[in-house]
Amino acid sequence: ASLANADDGGVKLRLRTHARIVLPPAKLGVPYPDEVLQLTRVMEPGSVHELLFYADTNDDNEIQYGVLRGVAGSEHIWREDVAPSGVGAFEHSTNFVDFREDEYTATGDIVLSLAAPAPDWRPPDCANGKDHMLEVRITLAPSGEAREIGYYRNYASNALPTKSIVLEDIADGGSQYLFEVLIDGVPARAPFTTNAPPNTGDNLVIPQADWYPPAPTAAICD
Repeated sequence: ASLANADDGGVKLRLRTHARIVLPPAKLGVPYPDEVLQLTRVMEPGSVHELLFYADTNDDNEIQYGVLRGVAGSEHIWREDVAPSGVGAFEHSTNFVDFREDEYTATGDIVLSLAAPAPDWRPPDCANGKDHMLEVRITLAPSGEAREIGYYRNYASNALPTKSIVLEDIADGGSQYLFEVLIDGVPARAPFTTNAPPNTGDNLVIPQADWYPPAPTAAICD
């Protein structure tokens, strides 16, 4: 899903700032648990906001038009207004919209670079009874407000990623970002900061060695 400041200038919606949540496809018959996903202080006071949802049917982290265009391979895309309180419950809607991100104001992508095959980050679990979780949180820093603008989550029940993870249109030229990588809520690497390239629209690429957790040591099970 993508969260954006909205500015309706009478011609088309112009997206000014973005935040992005990326979840890999759930395995067939293994739905996601009922949990709260939260980006802290992402909505600026006094601004109009909306949530843009899309089902990434081909798993390329990009939006392929919308079903209204009748284009082959189009994905389910729908918008939801955010209440002034910033609180709401959102479900898959059939109120589909026509949307193509490259037709709107865009910034750079944040790319979590990954070579295939990726090492298995999951901790040993001899009882095989826990669905371990990998999280990557991206915060605008130093903002003094802990404004999170990116989030990636992968459960053990998901397949391991096989290609780089792209969080589109959230990197502003020259801005500094804090990256936190956690497994089951515990830091898997030391947090680190890095700056986006100075030019608007250039991508910020994070090397695999900087963010992806190493493979765990073998378990010793009695």
